[in-house]
Amino acid sequence: MKKTYLPLLLILLMVFFESCLTTVDREKPSDVEYMDVSFQGQVLPIFENNCVRCHGSYGGLNVTSYDSLMLSIGNKWQDNIIVAGDAESSGLYDVLTETPQFGIPRMPLDGPYLSADDRKIIQVWLDEGALNN
Repeated sequence: MKKTYLPLLLILLMVFFESCLTTVDREKPSDVEYMDVSFQGQVLPIFENNCVRCHGSYGGLNVTSYDSLMLSIGNKWQDNIIVAGDAESSGLYDVLTETPQFGIPRMPLDGPYLSADDRKIIQVWLDEGALNN
């Protein structure tokens, strides 16, 4: 009789641990609708808090200011670091997603990953034209 509970217990433990490990990756943005996203007021603070340590003056991408970001050459993205009006084609947004497509690992490498809301802010900023506002 005890042996019949063991497989059930193992399955329950696996489901529990799976949900713990993937909670951050599956996080959904809040219900807030982001519009007219400001680079200076919303995007740059995200970069300063999460990216500047590695991408402040090296790493192929400099996110310390709008001008530095736009002049960055990237390592693998070439002209696709910022594709104004198309976040899905932008390397910058790609590395923030759960499964990057450009062959660069998800960022930040040493974690923690950006929140769903922070990723959404960057996505909307790119989709709105990646303006210096």
